[in-house]
Amino acid sequence: MHLETDVTFPRFVDTPRTGTMVPMRNQMSRRKRRVFTMEQKAQAVRLAKELGSVAKTARDLDLTESSLTSWIKQAKIDEGGSKSGELTTDEREELNRLRRENRILEQERSFLKKAAAYFAEDTITESRTK
Repeated sequence: MHLETDVTFPRFVDTPRTGTMVPMRNQMSRRKRRVFTMEQKAQAVRLAKELGSVAKTARDLDLTESSLTSWIKQAKIDEGGSKSGELTTDEREELNRLRRENRILEQERSFLKKAAAYFAEDTITESRTK
C-alpha cells in the first residue's frame, strides 16, 4: 500500500514544480522474529560443533551468526564450562520469574499504600466534622 502525498517542490532547474511523492519503505525489510525451541537450539549447536564452522552452520540453517554464537555460548554455560557469574538457562528463567513476581508485588504494595492513605484521609475528615 503506497501513501501518496501532493507536494510542491522549490524551483530548481531540473525539478518539476509540483508532483506526487510516494514514501519509501525500508529497502531491506526486516524478517519476522522467529522463536526456536530449546531442542532446535541444541540441534543447531551440535551441528555447529560437528561441522566446526559457525558461519557455515548459520548459513545452512538460515540463522544469523550472532544468534548461533550466543546459543553456543549459553550451551557452554549450561554444561558448566564457563566463568563464574554467568547464569545457566535454568537460573536465567528463575531470575525472570522472580523479577516478574517482584514487579507484581510492588504494584500491589503501591495500590495498598494509596488505598490506606485514601481511607486514612477519609477518617481524618470525619473526625474533624464531629
